[in-house]
Amino acid sequence: MVDDNVLELLAAVSNLFERKLRDMALEVAPDLLFSQAKAIAFLGRTPGCSQQVFAAALERDKGQVARLVKELEARGLVYREADPHDWRAQCLFLTDAGLAILEQLDARRSAIGKAMLAALSSSELANLGSNLRTMLLVLDPDL
Repeated sequence: MVDDNVLELLAAVSNLFERKLRDMALEVAPDLLFSQAKAIAFLGRTPGCSQQVFAAALERDKGQVARLVKELEARGLVYREADPHDWRAQCLFLTDAGLAILEQLDARRSAIGKAMLAALSSSELANLGSNLRTMLLVLDPDL
């Protein structure tokens, strides 16, 4: 039997965490859209990724990603380089300005996460991590 209360709690935690991240992104860079902040965070974790990988990770189509990359380039936050293995593809990287924003986003995200998890003991935190990994693998065995 599915415990609807647990599902509602998972959704509530996820929604509230994302809302906190949105608010935090506005504090870091008020003129930065949340989609741009998410893009910067992804490129910080996967420098040199292709636009195809970028699009899949952000769950956006090619046109949306092309516009997003152009916007970030125009702001001096992202640059492209030719893929050394495929002359048709472009690799995406953060500029120094993009890295500076990423550093601020990561520090604030870490603080939000630390505050959120502070009430859990180390064993509760380990169990939570294990249970969440199990749920992810049930939803997507390819992870």
